[in-house]
Amino acid sequence: TLSIHSFPTRRSSDLEDEIDNETAIYKHISTVGNPNHPGKAYVRTIQDSFSIMSRAGNHHQCLVHEVLSNDILSLRCIRPDCKLPEVMLKQILIHLLLALDFLHSECHIIHTGQVALLTMLQKTF
Repeated sequence: TLSIHSFPTRRSSDLEDEIDNETAIYKHISTVGNPNHPGKAYVRTIQDSFSIMSRAGNHHQCLVHEVLSNDILSLRCIRPDCKLPEVMLKQILIHLLLALDFLHSECHIIHTGQVALLTMLQKTF
C-alpha cells in the first residue's frame, strides 16, 4: 500500500524550490549511506513523484511513500490518559535517534523540521 502526499505548486519559486529540494533529498537518501546502518530502516523513502493538475487548473507535485503506521498523536489518543507508556516512548526515541544518526553520519543531511514532534513528545510526559 502506498501513500501519496500532494503539494500545491503555487507560482512562488520558494515553494517550488522546497518541493524540488525535498524530492532531491529523498533520492539522495536512497543512493547513499551504509545500507546496514541500523537507522536506515527508520528513514522514510520516496517511491515515486509526479505532477498532476486539479480540476481548478492548479498543479500539484505528488510524492509517493509507503504507508506508515500510526503516528505519535494517534497512539496517544487511543490511551485513556492520552500518554504513551514509558517503554513505548523510549523505543520511539531510540528509532528517531537512529534515523537522525543515519541521515547525519551516512547521508550528510541535517534534519531541521518537525518542531511539532518535539512539542508532542514534551506533552507525553
